[in-house]
Amino acid sequence: MLEFFYTLFIYPIIQIIEFVFTFSLKIFKEPGISILAINGVISILCLPLYNAAETMQELERGITKKLKPKIDIINSVFSGDKRIMVLQTFYRQNNYHPVYALRSTFSLLIQIPFFIAAYSFLSELNALRGIPFFFIKNLSQSDQLLTLGNISVNILPVIMILVNLVSGFIYSRNLFLKEKLKIYGISVIFFILLYNAPSALVIYWTTNNIFSLIKNIFQKFPIKNKTLLINIFLSAILIYLSFHLLFLYRGDRVLRYILAAAFSALIAFIWIKYLMGKKEINIFKRFFININPEKSFLVFLFSFIAIWIITGLFLPARLIVSSPQEFSFVDNYTTPFIFILNTCLQALSIFLLWPLLIYKLLKQFQRYFILLAPVLLLLSIVNVFIFPGNYGFISLQLVFENAVHHYIKDIIINLMVLIIPFVLIILLFYFKLEKIIISITAICLLSITCLSIYDMHIINGEYQKIKEFRNIRHTEDKDLTPFIELSKAGKNTVIINIDRAVSVFIPYIFEEDPQLYEKYSGFTYYPNTVSFNALTMASTPAIYGGYEYAPLELNKRNDVSLITLHNEALVLLARIFSESGYKVTITDPPYPDYILKGSLGIYDSIDNTTALYTDGRYTQLLL
Repeated sequence: MLEFFYTLFIYPIIQIIEFVFTFSLKIFKEPGISILAINGVISILCLPLYNAAETMQELERGITKKLKPKIDIINSVFSGDKRIMVLQTFYRQNNYHPVYALRSTFSLLIQIPFFIAAYSFLSELNALRGIPFFFIKNLSQSDQLLTLGNISVNILPVIMILVNLVSGFIYSRNLFLKEKLKIYGISVIFFILLYNAPSALVIYWTTNNIFSLIKNIFQKFPIKNKTLLINIFLSAILIYLSFHLLFLYRGDRVLRYILAAAFSALIAFIWIKYLMGKKEINIFKRFFININPEKSFLVFLFSFIAIWIITGLFLPARLIVSSPQEFSFVDNYTTPFIFILNTCLQALSIFLLWPLLIYKLLKQFQRYFILLAPVLLLLSIVNVFIFPGNYGFISLQLVFENAVHHYIKDIIINLMVLIIPFVLIILLFYFKLEKIIISITAICLLSITCLSIYDMHIINGEYQKIKEFRNIRHTEDKDLTPFIELSKAGKNTVIINIDRAVSVFIPYIFEEDPQLYEKYSGFTYYPNTVSFNALTMASTPAIYGGYEYAPLELNKRNDVSLITLHNEALVLLARIFSESGYKVTITDPPYPDYILKGSLGIYDSIDNTTALYTDGRYTQLLL
């Protein structure tokens, strides 16, 4: 159950935090600044939620304050069951239920998943090990800034609780004593929890509390030109980021220009919005008056369900259907559907649960969300089917292993095409054609769902074949017949090819365990070898077939397919040893027919040769 909760609610937030940290680290080259960037992004993203939670809390406090005199009278006059019955009647008369009191804790509930995500990411982050930041010696450990004899005192948690208490004092000035004690109690709990935590986590939570302190000051005290001050602060940050990207950062030029342009556009939007004031509200109201949140909710719902299906079901299924056997019987996972389930839960949280929560909380922005939802859906479909791209190799965890470079021409073409669905949706809303938009989103949802089900049907069929094949092979192996025969009197030649093995580690491994020298006596270690490629499929032909199957030589035989050349290389060693009078056994050849566990029929024409896959045989022997 905990794993389900973690996958559904925490892991998606960790992905956002990891993206912000990696992106910031790439630009600023400083982990400490990346931690501050995480807090800034998370705080800004959560600010609307905090404001909505504050509105709910104020509503709860107002109702509680209004009902409190009568409740005090009822408590003083009645007792036992009579008190409960009278209180329930009083609550019904005022359309209130005691469970509504939970609304006062909503702001804390919002912080819990973000705190758990930050704790999970920062507490075990290898990139922080041994990294200093200003006066902190190691971000992966507690600060230990003050030493009294043999006792080390952590100063950062003390600063954190002081900021908490000041923020709590400002926030709770006009609240009841019970609520004040609750706020101070939470501060003490976080102090105890984080006292010995890594400095990185304490910095994150302290800056989060500083943000809350500033927010409380702006909300609780009469400050002139609040909006002007906020705009100046945000503009200063954006100007510095643009300057850093253009003149200090030496990374990808296209990325620098795009981000700098985006920041400049955001600055312009902030000040245009500020200068227009109420005029801006009238302009938007004139346009969005055609969007009725009650009638158009299905547009929002269908769009985000479809986006969830695309990201969590369709794309993983489309990937796995290309080679189901690579995702079957991996480690402790038997079925490939476990990988689809994992991504489906993560996408459910990011693209459905959180958007629905935000939609319900921020009612004043519902018309904007309804306009944005179908646009995002059509943009997703355009990118999936028209601009699929080549993103390199992907791991079993469905994470890309190599960075992808996009050319500026491709980016411009992509952006120009993406304008079409954006304009289409705006025009349909402008002419009050919500039914057409609902139909479009429903068709997209139905089509993507059918394609996903079809792909999963194919995956299941391939999985059942692999499962049946494994069961047959396990049954054949019950007699414990040896499948590799070695001669006691003659000469044995054993060639071991370990994929992804790092050759330079071998001397260190043997030094740690000298008995290995005796066990592997007779083997030859070649320390200065290197393959023609870093990838198994591309380097295999030269390893098995020699220089005649190196990339340059393969390209000369352009009248023969690469699969044929690959298979020729795989059988060459077996053919040489067979013709020399050896009895040959080949196990687990890499990618015959360019398939992970392809056909072993390529060895049928070679005398005295046995080819097999060992997967499952050792497991059967142990049973």
